[in-house]
Amino acid sequence: MDKTFIDVLQKLSAEQGKEALLNESKCKALLADYTKGEYKKESRLLFQALKAGVQKAINTTQELASCKKQQAMLLHEDYGLDKNSAADVVNALAFVLRGDTADKETQAAFERGTKPDKASGPAPISFDGRIGRGDSCFEKGQYDEAINEFSEALKLNPDKARAYWSRADAYVQKYRYDEAISDYNEAIKLDTNFALLYKNRGKAYLFKGQLDEAISDCNDAIRIKPSYADAYVIRGQAYRIKGQYDQAITDCTEAIRLDPDFSDAYYARGLAYHQTRQIDQAITDYTEAIRLDPNNALSYGYRGVAYNQLGQINQAITDLEKALSMNPSIEWVKEELRKIRS
Repeated sequence: MDKTFIDVLQKLSAEQGKEALLNESKCKALLADYTKGEYKKESRLLFQALKAGVQKAINTTQELASCKKQQAMLLHEDYGLDKNSAADVVNALAFVLRGDTADKETQAAFERGTKPDKASGPAPISFDGRIGRGDSCFEKGQYDEAINEFSEALKLNPDKARAYWSRADAYVQKYRYDEAISDYNEAIKLDTNFALLYKNRGKAYLFKGQLDEAISDCNDAIRIKPSYADAYVIRGQAYRIKGQYDQAITDCTEAIRLDPDFSDAYYARGLAYHQTRQIDQAITDYTEAIRLDPNNALSYGYRGVAYNQLGQINQAITDLEKALSMNPSIEWVKEELRKIRS
């Protein structure tokens, strides 16, 4: 991991206290100011680690070396990070939080795969290099380029689940769900006991409207990893769309129990409460979702709708305008505002 980024984390911790790194939402709020919008890849890796609770495990363990290995494996197996990136972010947190000075593998896969050989010209790009380049493109929202990089990686090694599921994730961002599902299928053939793959395929099925398939995949993800909050939320959303609101609320509530700072779980449960006309509960959940993720325009939009249903017009207009300021393309929010003002 970039040494300057680690320096930023040290500065943040020194000025704001360790709590700034131990608290995911607080860290997200502060880090943008400290990085000035740079180090996006490093920040993404850090946030994945914080969401997984790596920082809390490192801060409290009595056996740091074994804890680091366990947390790196967790990030690799459950969150899809390659082994080098997982080790990098775990080592960075151990260094900042505990002063651990164990040697770190700091060169990212992208750099390893693309560094030129001065003597013989540019070196061939390795599998890991293609994966690193693809990850970088994905982070920048360059999904077509990411797909190309992951496809090149597969030419080098068609037996790696990582390349299939990474390309599938990019296909999902392009709304190419059939291709995504096909790639998830291949990844699952290569790694049949990886909860992340079932969860991600379930999400693709959800977006495609194949709700029973989405539920089935989430069942498998939860069977493999019973504490998988993401899978509960996706299954809950599928149940909600099917009109099975009690099951939806139960699943989202379980996700919140497993991860009390999971904004998507509050948002999804808010939708289920909303559709069953439990408006006060819906507003409470939308509000918590906004507290945890202030950049989710949909939470503001639906809370605005809920306030309007309660006759709280000023609050409704404020939320709906906020949603549009964040995402001007949400047509149903524009329509809701038009109705209020007409």
